[in-house]
Amino acid sequence: MNYFKLQIYVLVLLMALGSCSGAYITANDHNSIGSGTNNGKTIYVANNGTDRNNGLTPETPKRNIANAIRSANPNDTIKVSPGTYRENIVIDKNITIIGNNQNNTILDGNQADICIIIQPELKVHITNLTIKNGKDPGNGYYGGGIQNYGNLTITNTTITNNTSDYGGGIRSYGPITLKKATITNNHVGAAGGGISIRNTLVVEDSTITNNTAWWGGGIDTDIKPVILRRVNIKNNSAGADGGGISSVSESLTIEDSTITGNSAEKNGGGIYMVRLMYIYGSEITNNRANDGGGIYIRGDAYIDDLTKIANNTLNNLGGRPFIPA
Repeated sequence: MNYFKLQIYVLVLLMALGSCSGAYITANDHNSIGSGTNNGKTIYVANNGTDRNNGLTPETPKRNIANAIRSANPNDTIKVSPGTYRENIVIDKNITIIGNNQNNTILDGNQADICIIIQPELKVHITNLTIKNGKDPGNGYYGGGIQNYGNLTITNTTITNNTSDYGGGIRSYGPITLKKATITNNHVGAAGGGISIRNTLVVEDSTITNNTAWWGGGIDTDIKPVILRRVNIKNNSAGADGGGISSVSESLTIEDSTITGNSAEKNGGGIYMVRLMYIYGSEITNNRANDGGGIYIRGDAYIDDLTKIANNTLNNLGGRPFIPA
């Protein structure tokens, strides 16, 4: 009996609450919980848009990516329609930039300046773009395609035909994650034809090819750990050391990757490493250097039995012997 009295009491209480304004949570209210302003809005950009538009619908897009960023709030998303956008942009807030497809959505620096500068202490995600024709304006220490001081994630993106003294494709002082990216045909006078980084780097399922530098034709790394998984590093060249990779990072880990066809005029056609390195299940073949055609080892290198190091010239290994892993 007490059980039924309790049920009636609860029912009466709910009816009373229902008569008060705001007592019920509607479907729209429910959907708004956890999906409010912290998730940000979307701003649209298209070649046929105008910057007079607010960019808040696909039918009212802005014309330029830079102006979409200026009108955005932190954590907003910029969606870019197919087309070529000849711009040099500065990112000054946490933001996501999404192109339609890396083959048809192009940010072209027009050899006028760096394509993208990312300011410190930001989280930025770039996906489905081609970033090309960026150029260091002449002070010598900035990247051509991207100059990054924040925490940057790049997916499904091609970075190509950029030039500078350091980091033709990307120059970074902040951490970077690259997934399904292509870094190709970038060129520098000093270090890191494709990438030059002084922080943590993770690269997965990507290709780094046909880049040139004095050190580190494909990648030049320093200071913090670097991890490469299922990466193809091919046909990069260096005037001195490290045709594919030049690493002074505290650790370099290479897993299930291919390093082939790279060249260095001095040491380490495939890899030139100074501190600590681990290689698992990879192929290092057909690279060329004066010493250490495959790898030149100055630090401690641990290499497992599944890794193939063969057909490198003038020799497969130079410097110190590796340690079986």
